[in-house]
Amino acid sequence: MREYFLFEEDFISNLPKNYISTHVICLVDAEDIENWKSLNSYESCLNFLENNDKAKNMNKKNKIPKKLILSNYSDYEIESGIFKFYQNKSSKFTQRVKKGPPDCFRWCSWCILNYLPQDRTNLIYENYTNMALEKENKDRIIRDIERTFSQQKREKKDLREMETSLYKILKSFWNLDKVIGYCQGMNLIVGFLLIVSNFNERDSFYLLTSMFSNTFKTRKKYDYNIRGLFYDEFPLLNLLNYIFENLLERNCPQMKEHLETLGITIDLWMGRWFHTLFTIVLPINWCKRVWDNIFTDNIFFLVKFGICFSIMLQDDFLKMEDEEQVLNNFKNYEKFSLCYDNEELNKKCDLNKIIEKSQKINIDIDYYLKNYEKLNPGFTQKLNEIGNIKYEFF
Repeated sequence: MREYFLFEEDFISNLPKNYISTHVICLVDAEDIENWKSLNSYESCLNFLENNDKAKNMNKKNKIPKKLILSNYSDYEIESGIFKFYQNKSSKFTQRVKKGPPDCFRWCSWCILNYLPQDRTNLIYENYTNMALEKENKDRIIRDIERTFSQQKREKKDLREMETSLYKILKSFWNLDKVIGYCQGMNLIVGFLLIVSNFNERDSFYLLTSMFSNTFKTRKKYDYNIRGLFYDEFPLLNLLNYIFENLLERNCPQMKEHLETLGITIDLWMGRWFHTLFTIVLPINWCKRVWDNIFTDNIFFLVKFGICFSIMLQDDFLKMEDEEQVLNNFKNYEKFSLCYDNEELNKKCDLNKIIEKSQKINIDIDYYLKNYEKLNPGFTQKLNEIGNIKYEFF
C-alpha cells in the first residue's frame, strides 16, 4: 500500500474518478504547513485535521473531506492529475514546489516543470540504450560509475543493479547527443535523478535530456539549461563562478580573502559543486530542495544557494590555516555525495533557513552578463547558441 498526502482540494478534483478503496488520502491546506514532511503518513495527516483550527473550519464547510478512500492508481494517473492542477493554477503549483513538495509528488512535479511529454514510452530510451558505444567511451563511463553511489547501508547486489541503470542512461545520452557525450560529473546528476525517481530509467533519461535542451529554458529569459556546464570550455560554469566570486566578495569578503591567501580558487570548490548541481557535496535530502528551486526559479539559484551556504560555513573556513586543511574539509563534505543525510551538516546548518535566504537574493543577470561580455566578447551569443538544441522526441 502507498499513502499519499494531497496538498489541496483543487488537486483531487483533477484525479481520475474510478477509484475503489485501498489508499487513504488526507487533504489539508498546505499553506498552514511549515514542513510537509511532518504530514507524510495517514496518521499525521489525520492528527493535523483534528487539531488545526483552520482545517476544522474547512471541514465544517465541507470544503475538505476528513479522509478519502481511493483505489490503486498509476503514476501516470497521478501525473495527469497534477498536470491539470498545473494547467489551471501554474503559479500556485510552482510556489508549492518551491516550498518543497511531498516526496510522493516531487518526481512527477519535476517532470511537469521540465515539460516532459506525458505519452513518453520506453521505445525511445531503449533505442538509444541498444545502440553500440565504442569501447573507449564505454570505459570512460564505467570508471566514474564505480565511484558514484555510496555503499553505505547497501548490499552489493543492489549496488550492481543501480550501477547498471546508471550506465544505461549515460550510454543512451551519449548515443543521443554526440556533442556532449559524457563528462565527469554527469554520473552524479544521473545518479541523483535515479534515486529521486525510484530508479525509473526511462523518466530519468527524459528529464536529463530536458535539462540539456531548450525545453528547459522556455520559462524565463535567463533560464539557461545545463548544457553550458558540460560543453567545451564550460561557458555557463565560468559565468556562474564569475557571478559567485563577485557576490562572495560583497557578502563574505573575509572568507574570499582568506581562501585566496591560501591559494584556494573558486573552481577548486564551488565550481565543482555548481558543475554537479551540488550532488557532489550535499546529501540527497538537501539536493532535493536545491533542485526544487532550480526548476521553479532558474539555474542561477545555484549561485544564490552557494552564497548562503558559504555564509553558514565561513566561520569554519576562517579557522583553517593552510590549503591542505581546506581541501580536506571539502572532501569531508563530498564523502556524503548521494547519501540520504549528513547529521553533522544538519547540526551545523539549517537547510530551511538557507533555502529561504537563497530565495530572497536577487541577482542582476543583465549586469553580470554585460560585464562578463566585456571580458569575453561574443560570450552571450555563444551561450545562447549552445543551449539552443531540441531533441526530436520533445
